[in-house]
Amino acid sequence: MSERIWDCVVVGAGPAGSVTALELARRGLDVVLVERSRFPRSKVCGCCVNPRAVAALRRLGLEELVGRGVGLREWRVASGGRSAVVRRGLGVSLSREALDLGLVEAAVGAGVRLEEGVRAVVAGGDPVRVELEGAEGRREERARRVVVATGLVEAGGGVGRWHIRGGSRIGAGAWVENAPRGYEPGRVEMACGEGGYVGAVVLEDGRLDLAAALDPEVVRRAGGVGRAVAGILEKAGLPEIPGVDRLGWRGTPRLTRRVDRVAEGRVYRVGDAAGYVEPFTGEGIAWAIEGARVLAPIVARGLRERGFDAEGAWERAYRREIGSRQVICRQVAAVLRRARLARVGVGVLGRMPVLAELVMGRLHTVPGA
Repeated sequence: MSERIWDCVVVGAGPAGSVTALELARRGLDVVLVERSRFPRSKVCGCCVNPRAVAALRRLGLEELVGRGVGLREWRVASGGRSAVVRRGLGVSLSREALDLGLVEAAVGAGVRLEEGVRAVVAGGDPVRVELEGAEGRREERARRVVVATGLVEAGGGVGRWHIRGGSRIGAGAWVENAPRGYEPGRVEMACGEGGYVGAVVLEDGRLDLAAALDPEVVRRAGGVGRAVAGILEKAGLPEIPGVDRLGWRGTPRLTRRVDRVAEGRVYRVGDAAGYVEPFTGEGIAWAIEGARVLAPIVARGLRERGFDAEGAWERAYRREIGSRQVICRQVAAVLRRARLARVGVGVLGRMPVLAELVMGRLHTVPGA
């Protein structure tokens, strides 16, 4: 066991974890960032960095990272052969390899120590003990505070318990090396169908990123994720993606979930690890970055001010800043779950695109804009 006591150990180096570590380091704190994978690494994700996330990155001084993405100017949703198009700024598409690596590099540049290829278990105590296991064996680190940013994959120990919504869908993702005809840079495609929906966007390196939310029973009946996705795309009327049923599809645990607490005993949850709702166009990344920016000053104040209730402050701030933003995604997901209602809705949006503008505006409105 190391004799050193860190100000904070952050477990998970996705957007939420890396931004939390970056902001803590900028406040002069000693931070170690632990990630079980090695960079660069891919993730199952729609790879849309929406306007809220773009604005948050710019406030972090990461304009150059935003500039690596492909500007999104159009969104098309299709269901049952009907379609609707919204033309407005939708942020950028940026692969998770590029986004996550850029955020990690920014954190390391601010003085954060990065531990890659290391699994972590939060063991509790005061200071909080974190058990690490990697290629060099097992060891233990101690910290005055711990942030859990492990996404939908649970870290051992920590705070709170998952409550997974009944009927929650699973996530799935895959990549096509060269975007096929009909899928253009700058446009988000979404196909809604019986048992799920599929999003497609061209990345900065020319790949077509595919991300889906699917009912497990539909996947079982179809004989696999790829076949389920192929069926949704065909019935929605989107262009064919040759060999989509044979891609290397990767899945996630069930998506829609919450935890009973996001902070307790000097341990805090942030990002997807604090709760998740089926996203629409990049909301998950925005929630992660915005949540990290709110959490970091709370943790820093808790370290520096005796008697400050940082755990209570984060519980309140999370419900106010993040939980309230997830309401509209729950509403949209409820519509998308009903295939007939989705078809009717898409038809209405096709005739009255101003309604789609209103929905996208509520999802993407930048605070203070």
